[in-house]
Amino acid sequence: MGSLYRKGNHMIYLESPYTDPAFNLALEEYAFQRLDRQEEYFMLWRNDRSVVIGKHQNAREEVNLPYAKRHGIPVVRRLSGGGAVYHDPGNLNVTWIVNGKETEWSMERFARPILLACREFGIEAEIQGRNDLVVGGRKFSGNAGYRENGRIMHHGTVMIAVDKETMARVLRVDAGKIASNGVPSVQSRVVNLSECTDVPLTVETFAHVLRRKVLGTAKPDLRGWAAAELEEVRALAARRYGAWEWNYGSFPGYTLEQSYRVEGCGTVTVGMDVRAGVIEALSVRGDFLGDEPVETLEAALTGCRLERQELVEILDQLPVKRYLYGISPGVMADILCGVAPERISPDAQSMGNRRVEHVRKDGD
Repeated sequence: MGSLYRKGNHMIYLESPYTDPAFNLALEEYAFQRLDRQEEYFMLWRNDRSVVIGKHQNAREEVNLPYAKRHGIPVVRRLSGGGAVYHDPGNLNVTWIVNGKETEWSMERFARPILLACREFGIEAEIQGRNDLVVGGRKFSGNAGYRENGRIMHHGTVMIAVDKETMARVLRVDAGKIASNGVPSVQSRVVNLSECTDVPLTVETFAHVLRRKVLGTAKPDLRGWAAAELEEVRALAARRYGAWEWNYGSFPGYTLEQSYRVEGCGTVTVGMDVRAGVIEALSVRGDFLGDEPVETLEAALTGCRLERQELVEILDQLPVKRYLYGISPGVMADILCGVAPERISPDAQSMGNRRVEHVRKDGD
């Protein structure tokens, strides 16, 4: 069987040598921007536990950041749009880099080899909506794409043996997508392909079949990476995909309100206007006690990045406990960032009214 794509030629096969999410997103961008534009590429890669959000998403709205921080799950923003997805070694990531007009960028084109690979394991899968692949109505693959100067990068996930419990806990799922935001509801929306067949199925066995469907052979020639290329990718990963400004600060603006009950202090409710990751306005309210006006604390934090380490450095210079009895600089920074340690718990009544509203850019 020949390749599904290039007539009279073949796509060049790529793999990532690492499982670091920032590196792999940088590797995708490097391949898209720097490799020979006359050629087309197919890449398979895997990530360690991570959440990858769409270019236009707000990480604080899409991700349970307290859970992610406690469990060492990084959040990385990709170039393409679409929704947030959870990655771990049980997930196979696929990327196509091809030339063509926008009209040639269709889900059918890129989904076909995945659907054919599923059939070899007795799995009847289909396209649902604009960018999902499902089995029996349950999603196992989400897809997104990026276009620039007649070139298309299409990438997607394929859930083989993903830890669905962790995925359900770390992602915030919009109420419009499911009736409940509880773990069972999230898990019921997705399925691992290994659950859909009696044939032993691993990431490696599915990748073996998928390579054959896309490239015409299960053992294609692998284009390696020169040391200089890997160094350039690492630099890009550090500059963009590992940077707070890209992953958190690039969201244009939003209003955030959230409440926590702190042992020995009381309820603390913070409201913030945030633009490009910087606190433009801050309100701190609650049933706490203090000797100094909390407005002084609000003014000191206005203009700061909503990033824990920077907040701690500023709060360390302030008499925080005189504004709010029982609050340390670290705990106050946690509250602002929505990362609650053990002695803080979300206030049930107030968190029921937790809201994140988008703020329009000037000129929108």
